[in-house]
Amino acid sequence: MQIYRTYAKEVVYDFRQIEDSFVNKPRGGLWGCRSDEWWNWANSEEYPCADTYFEWQLKEGAKVYTIKNENDFIYLLKNFPREVRYAGLEPTVDSIDFIKLWKSGYDAVELTEEANNAMHTGFQTTAKNFTTAQLISDKKYVTAMLMGINSWDIPSICVFNPRETVCIISRLKSHFTHKEVEKLSEAVMSGGMPYVSD
Repeated sequence: MQIYRTYAKEVVYDFRQIEDSFVNKPRGGLWGCRSDEWWNWANSEEYPCADTYFEWQLKEGAKVYTIKNENDFIYLLKNFPREVRYAGLEPTVDSIDFIKLWKSGYDAVELTEEANNAMHTGFQTTAKNFTTAQLISDKKYVTAMLMGINSWDIPSICVFNPRETVCIISRLKSHFTHKEVEKLSEAVMSGGMPYVSD
């Protein structure tokens, strides 16, 4: 089963219920990546990032919606729509409602490296297929597609309800040595999440 990595100063997870926030990106839940993508991105952008991480897996049977290409993204946009104000300004734009996606039976959403590379700055190929009239008449929908998943910084996964679907499989590890550090999080020690020893 796939192992994910979350960079943090201790083994914790976000207790908040998933919320819809920025265009096409959920807020809350537990975020992770498959390797050191987050650490590399954060350091290249001079964004604060812990030098330690913990590893986890999804429990058996967890249902993940994987965004592999434009069509997967468009499916979400059409079937789980939500109007949002971009930067608080009018007009509103169409976005993905990740709460609806969760309540439809999915436990997480994952963006692959291929999809991130193709759509990070918007649907460049798709945008060329729109006429001026379409851009004007369907402005909200087109805006969402042009933005794509720009608010996702790296290929990553967001688990909507980690308390029910995640199993931690390592103590805190150093990014540089990949060895466990001594401290085990209070959340795990108090039974906040399941823990499986290596």
